Amino acid sequence: MLPRQHFQSRFWIGLTPLFLVSFHCVVCVELPPPDTDYSRFPELLFANQMLSSPPSMPTDHKKSPLLLLLLDSFRWDLLDHFAKRTNHTLRGFNRLITGGGYMKQVRPVFPAECHPNIMSLLTGLYPAEHGMLFTKMYDERRNRSVGFMEQDVHSPTPDVKTKLAKHGRMHVYHLPFCESLVSEWTSCEPQEQSQLTPAKLEKTLGRALERLRSGQSDVTVVYYDKLDYVGHEHGPLSDQLLLSHLPALDHVIDRLVDRLTEEAEIRPYLVVTADHGMTEVLGSTESLDRLFSGHQVKKVINRGSTVSIWPRPEEHEKILLRLSSPRIKRFSTYVNESIPAEWHSGGALFPPILLVAKPGFVFNSEFWPLDLSHTNLSSLKGAHGYDTTHPDMHVPLFLFGPRIKPSSLYQGIPVDQLYSHQLIASLSTLRPAFQSSEASSNPVPLQLVDSRASVFQNGLFIATLTTIICLLCLVVLLFSITFVCRSVLHFCTPLLDVEEKLIQPQGNLA
Repeated sequence: MLPRQHFQSRFWIGLTPLFLVSFHCVVCVELPPPDTDYSRFPELLFANQMLSSPPSMPTDHKKSPLLLLLLDSFRWDLLDHFAKRTNHTLRGFNRLITGGGYMKQVRPVFPAECHPNIMSLLTGLYPAEHGMLFTKMYDERRNRSVGFMEQDVHSPTPDVKTKLAKHGRMHVYHLPFCESLVSEWTSCEPQEQSQLTPAKLEKTLGRALERLRSGQSDVTVVYYDKLDYVGHEHGPLSDQLLLSHLPALDHVIDRLVDRLTEEAEIRPYLVVTADHGMTEVLGSTESLDRLFSGHQVKKVINRGSTVSIWPRPEEHEKILLRLSSPRIKRFSTYVNESIPAEWHSGGALFPPILLVAKPGFVFNSEFWPLDLSHTNLSSLKGAHGYDTTHPDMHVPLFLFGPRIKPSSLYQGIPVDQLYSHQLIASLSTLRPAFQSSEASSNPVPLQLVDSRASVFQNGLFIATLTTIICLLCLVVLLFSITFVCRSVLHFCTPLLDVEEKLIQPQGNLA
């Protein structure tokens, strides 16, 4: 081989692996096929992370029976705390995790209370849209306290019953406000006066499965409040909750998984989640009595972590000025104009002044005692209702069923209850078309969570293409420099050519 030809051959042979690697990167980028484009339905893309097969598009209305178990105040890290305390795992919940899908943290909507979050989970609407801003509210125009069960005073806005009808036939067990939801498509068994026990819960779950099996309902919802009572009275990480009640609840979950595994006829889906978490009360309280007096206000609702205030018109500025003092460190003050956008709240029933305590602190008062609706505790060892960015307010979500990927885990950026709703909607008869208008106009969380793989793939493709172009330019530049050097500068002649010209092979020496 001629010397120059030999150099050029070695030059191009050296570049061959580089071209092969670049070509492999381009070819192997797995772009989403056109027939599985879920961009118009982000809730399906979200569900695709945990489903063993792609979810059906909304044109497919095949009914999949679904059981939704709502565990009031089931904090997202309870299982971790139990494992640290005992060096054991809970068999029932562990079976849900290993045999199904597990979302580590779901962020509740504000406030982190029962009624607003359950309604957002069931309807896919934020509180400003479904109307349940707080568990307890006050209608200043009518001068009376209102709740969601008082339909003569406050009708849900928009018509929540119409939204719920799109679920198919739904039956609700023990939900506090279920009577207000009853319609042609929604039925309920009201909340019992006494607290539910694990034994009662197991019987209720059996009845819920039977309704699904018989075709009486497409979706059954079971609400369980014992954890909330125990957490308020003893603390969310107390021995009573972690070492006594949680194992008893786990036994019920274990038996439920057995039933679902043995169920060959309908193979329903199971979703286990909560409305909100709970944090420990630090022992320090903030007295409302030193902040304003009874003659200055028309109505005060003290929920422990939040206080809603309806001041008399002539006292409004005085109270607001007092509450805005820089010396106040344990709570924040909000008015309608200062509601954070991420709360998705406000409207006629939002209080003129709202106080939100820092996590771990609660309000107390002799004039306006705690009003928790479902418990008469005068003091709290556990509380919720705080800013939903606080991790203790977050909850887990477990999925179990025929199309759920075993041991699939999501522990990225916490999504909120609306995205939990969309995930549930992709499994059951729930139609994803009735998602929140605010969620539709601000789809960033879904894009961050659900389409992360697609974004990564598209980014990799662009980066690879840019790299190849740069490499080609570099190759052309090097080749040009080499050609010029070889033509003009003698010392640029490759060393191999010099050796062949000046040194004879050993066989030619005399």
